[in-house]
Amino acid sequence: MKTVVLWVCLLGAVICGDYTEPRCGANPSSIKFTLRSYRNQSGHWTAQVQLEHTDVEEDAAAWDVDIDHTFAPRCDGPGAVLVVATITVPPKGNAVVKPRPQKRTSIPAGYRKFSESHYFGAHLKASIWVEARDICEKEGAHLAVINSEAEAKFVSSLWTSTLDWAYIGTHDLYVEGKYVTLYNETLSDAGYDRWYAGEPNGGTSENCGVINRNTLLGNYFCNLPLPFFCELQY
Repeated sequence: MKTVVLWVCLLGAVICGDYTEPRCGANPSSIKFTLRSYRNQSGHWTAQVQLEHTDVEEDAAAWDVDIDHTFAPRCDGPGAVLVVATITVPPKGNAVVKPRPQKRTSIPAGYRKFSESHYFGAHLKASIWVEARDICEKEGAHLAVINSEAEAKFVSSLWTSTLDWAYIGTHDLYVEGKYVTLYNETLSDAGYDRWYAGEPNGGTSENCGVINRNTLLGNYFCNLPLPFFCELQY
């Protein structure tokens, strides 16, 4: 899902200097993120952020950019301006970005049978959401999409992590507050939309779906690592 890769790579583009270029080699786009700071004649510091992007896709949508900054005693000087750029690239229209799992002829180790041809696997090693998605696809699976309370309870039964939350295959990266599955279904259409009290929350900062050990749904920061669940239809 290109939207997530770009957002995760550029979320960390924070510099106390002049220039940086994110290293997202697998992405075909050309991206340059530049930050220049200077003091004007009145003595005020000014930071100028410039983003240059050339996309190879004909239907690429406009970028949604959110810039925030704070002052912190970092880098080589007595203090520095810390700039965080959050960049989200939604698909044009209602594009459906479906998982592309690799084909397999056997069930990977660690997967547990839910139904005749339906398996779930728990990954305890924490990863960020986009890495979790890729790991599932390499195993011939996809991040788990919960379609019923029975599936939610089954996933919960696999829980061995000391953490209370784990990533699944839902997000609101396309439209803020509208949570969909990896197949672009609403959670209601997918069959399960029971949320933990107070969730979803976090606004534009928390865009990736999670499930807790008590089977309820939530949202979390896509660039912070968590355990995750994969789903395999064999």
